[in-house]
Formats: sequence, C-alpha cells, structure tokens
Amino acid sequence: MASAGFLPPPTPAQLQGEELYGDDFTPEQVERWFRDEAEGYSEMSGDSLIPDNYGYRELNRRTVLRYIPENRRFRHALGFGSGYGAELAPLAHQIDRLTIVEAGQGYGRDPALRMPISVLPAQPTGDLPLGDSSVDLVTCFSVLQYIPNVSHVLGEFARVLESGGLLLLREPVTSMGGGWGTFPRGSGVAPHTRGIPLAYFRRQLAPHGFVVERETLTNFPAIRLLWNLGPVPYNSRTLTSIDLALCRVFAPRQRYHAVSRWQRIRPGGISIFASRV
Repeated sequence: MASAGFLPPPTPAQLQGEELYGDDFTPEQVERWFRDEAEGYSEMSGDSLIPDNYGYRELNRRTVLRYIPENRRFRHALGFGSGYGAELAPLAHQIDRLTIVEAGQGYGRDPALRMPISVLPAQPTGDLPLGDSSVDLVTCFSVLQYIPNVSHVLGEFARVLESGGLLLLREPVTSMGGGWGTFPRGSGVAPHTRGIPLAYFRRQLAPHGFVVERETLTNFPAIRLLWNLGPVPYNSRTLTSIDLALCRVFAPRQRYHAVSRWQRIRPGGISIFASRV
C-alpha cells in the first residue's frame, strides 16, 4: 500500500513540465518513494519482463538498437532496471559482460544472454555500485519514471559510463494523469509513477556530458490502446511504423500534463540514443 501522505502536491511548474516532480525530494522522501515503487512495480509488471512476454522488441530496434554498428563490442554493459535482461537480448552477441541493477526481486535471466551476468540490488539513493568509467553501454528503458531523483541517476550514468560509451533511454514524457501520491492511481500504474518531461531531458543530458544523437517520439495513444485488445503493438513492425508516423505528425501537440481528452492525443514517450563525451 503506497504511503501517499508523505508526498507534496505537484506545483504548476511541474505540471507544465518545466520542472521534474520528485527531483528535489529529501533523502527521507526518496527512501519512502523507492520502497513504494519497488513493491508496486514488482507486483504490477513482473510478468511483462519475462523474456517470452517482453513487448518492446521492435520499438527498441527501430528507435535505438538499429544505430549500433554490428561490429561494435561492449566489454561491460549495464542494464538499469532491466529485470530478466530481455531488452539486451538483441545485443547479446556483442556484449562480453553484463551487470543488471534491479529493485525487483526474483528475476532470472533471459536464456539468450550467454555471457557472465551480475545482478545487483538498486539503492534508494540511486547510487550505482560500480566504478568510474567501468561500463561502455547503459540501457534504461521505462525505469526513470519510477525514480524521484532522476538528475542524480543521470549523473551516476555519466560517472560509470566511459567516454564514447552509449546511453539508450526510453521513457514516458507525459504526467500519466496522476497526482503522484496525492490521490489513488489507476490500474496498471505503480504508486508514484510519473513520466519525465521532454524538456527536462533536453536540459539535463548535455550538462551531464551526453550528446543526443537520435531522439524519437513514441507511444501514440491509439496504438498503445491496442495492447488492451490483444495485439502486442511494439513487437509488430507494421504497428510500430504506424505509431512512429503518428507521433511525427502529432509532435507539435506534445505536452506534459493533459487536462482534457483532446490534449491527450499526442506522443506519450521518447527514445533517446546518446553518447558520453
């Protein structure tokens, strides 16, 4: 059960996407948020991270993985919040060693990952138990939405990633409609989840030493709703292509917090391919 009462309400600037809710929390608030999200996320989406159930293969391929040269090798990759590691399976033949940092419990591994794998527990602070410049690839797919102090985590990515290393991100960029602890969330959403404003990424990545090489808007609402009807849209080339095309058309409508149904008709996510300076 989420400890909703410990969170302040979002400010107007946060609802506008000008600031990120949670990024200035106290250590105590970060700890409480982390505890609620770790439990809520494991209960909500553990099965969706099982390799056979993973639903973002084509979306990942189209928006970030396709830009990695086939002959590039990674001596040490970090899968931040990657569960079984299914998101890294398409790169398994290019990775020598993998570390997964995960808050959830009881994850196994994707059988496609035939390399040494270490699984380390995520820390409430967002600190990574890895040395400086110790990895050359970081993946973080739909994880920052569950974390309050995102700027600190981006700083940790920059610290552990060597110069020339790659950062692959995919996150929702809408508020996801909730009050982040101030009132009950809908089904399918962890207790305090909120998307990361697109403007926030554009402000934060460069100061942390990242160069964004590709940025792709994703997750058009009509395509996302197909998931509730049976198809897995982001494992389909056709549906993924339609999604990306609609997001390009409706890109000017992108806004963080919608207050009407009409305003919800806009891209819901971003995929980012970035390199470390």
